[in-house]
Amino acid sequence: MAKRTFPDKELSARAIRALMDARGLPPGPQQLDALKKAAQLYDAARSYHQLFSAEHAGLPDYARS
Repeated sequence: MAKRTFPDKELSARAIRALMDARGLPPGPQQLDALKKAAQLYDAARSYHQLFSAEHAGLPDYARS
């Protein structure tokens, strides 16, 4: 059986890593750009999770009747 991957967790890990890297930069335009990229990765992970997680798979059974 193939190993199941979780892209939203991978995206979250990338976002956290990008944020940690950005915090290590000196203040200035380079740090600002790195923080923006980290925020974009975080937003992508949240969007992916909302679209594809089982918790958000649609209406519950009792609401479909």
